Amino acid sequence: MKQKIRFHIIIGLGNPGVAYRDTYHNVGLSAVDYYAEKGSHRAFKIHASKTFSYSQFENLVLVRSLVHMNISGRAVREVIRFFGATPAETLVAHDDSDIILGKFKISFDRGPAGHHGVESVVRHLKTKGFWRLRIGIRKEIPKQTARAKASEFVLKRINLVDKKILQSVFEKSLRTIEPVV
Repeated sequence: MKQKIRFHIIIGLGNPGVAYRDTYHNVGLSAVDYYAEKGSHRAFKIHASKTFSYSQFENLVLVRSLVHMNISGRAVREVIRFFGATPAETLVAHDDSDIILGKFKISFDRGPAGHHGVESVVRHLKTKGFWRLRIGIRKEIPKQTARAKASEFVLKRINLVDKKILQSVFEKSLRTIEPVV
């Protein structure tokens, strides 16, 4: 069996507000919400800075970024400082338009690959030395079809079929990382 990866902090990235709820760009927040629900954890408390909310359980902190994706590095930096953690003890969950819907990858010390939220995190932390849960959001298309730009679909609402696929991804990823229950 593969060894589980342990984190002290799991931070979900996305955009705040009702207009962005249930969009592909917010799957990082959805993953954190799923982990909290599976672990029967209490509600998230908003930090005084209003850049993040969190729920703490023993040695694990689940965090929801409350700032827009493109400036999420500010929230991640504040979370790490507030909890006295290091970037290497942190997992940042976010959408990845280069990965097919239904798949995910966990990576460490990688460049942002054009993801503006991750670019912000790297800029604010001054390192790529943190973990990433990269959740696929791109639908598989026939080879002869032109590939859509991420900007054409990341802010669209997730349909019911894709929600079920993503919940399956969250469950599989939960088994890969240290359980939050």
